[in-house]
Amino acid sequence: KDTDILIFDGATTHLDENARKVVVDTFQNKFSGSTRILITQDEELSKIAESTVLMEDGELQVRTSE
Repeated sequence: KDTDILIFDGATTHLDENARKVVVDTFQNKFSGSTRILITQDEELSKIAESTVLMEDGELQVRTSE
């Protein structure tokens, strides 16, 4: 089913590399027309985002990819 907003919260936690690739590919390609929110503690995974909101020392920092 198509959706306007999709939230992945810890979607790759405890997955092996192959399963992780499937989740990332799905996130990037299958739902490309939706607003996608990825909640992760994985800094490498956050690099696929167009923009990130990082909480550091209790303050929010917004970063946009270039």
